[in-house]
Amino acid sequence: MDSNKLGRSLRANELNGIYIPQIKTMEDRTLIRIRTAIVKDKIRIKQRIKSLLYFYGIEYPAEFERTQTHWTNRFMNWLKAIELQGSSGTQALKLLISQAEQQRALLLDATRKIRALSKTEPYAKNIQLIMSVPSIGLLTGMLFLTEIENISRFENKDSLAGYIGMIPTCHTSGPKLPHDCIVWELKNKQGKKIQNNSI
Repeated sequence: MDSNKLGRSLRANELNGIYIPQIKTMEDRTLIRIRTAIVKDKIRIKQRIKSLLYFYGIEYPAEFERTQTHWTNRFMNWLKAIELQGSSGTQALKLLISQAEQQRALLLDATRKIRALSKTEPYAKNIQLIMSVPSIGLLTGMLFLTEIENISRFENKDSLAGYIGMIPTCHTSGPKLPHDCIVWELKNKQGKKIQNNSI
């Protein structure tokens, strides 16, 4: 049984302790992750606004037919000028627009705070080094630095790659390894963001 194996390993001193980051690093991570949450909320609100327009049959003017023109200041002004047949519908749309503007302001504020954080120790020097890698910008670099904290805690590059989910691994409690047991294990969920943002 797994419990017996754990007991024997513990008695033989074969178990390794987990890495615990510093409180400051965990708080810095929280700032990065809050920004990520704000981005997701902003996307959801935009989708709600577009769904409302579609539901009531409101079409975009010719100047806003391309999605690249959406969410500009001109687009937002057009949204604010829309009047539905009843006051309740108009108020609902304006509430969503207000939410979108709030999320935009929050995102800008969070980005500024992360930029300021990147200029402090222990990030100031390392962020410049990691940003010298093609396709890695400030936000991806800070995400990497706060999630990894101390790269020397990894025995080798394979350990690091496994931590952020770049090496296929398999979970199995039995003595045999199934032939089709090849899955991507994300030991750190933020690792996927690091990979996606760097592509």
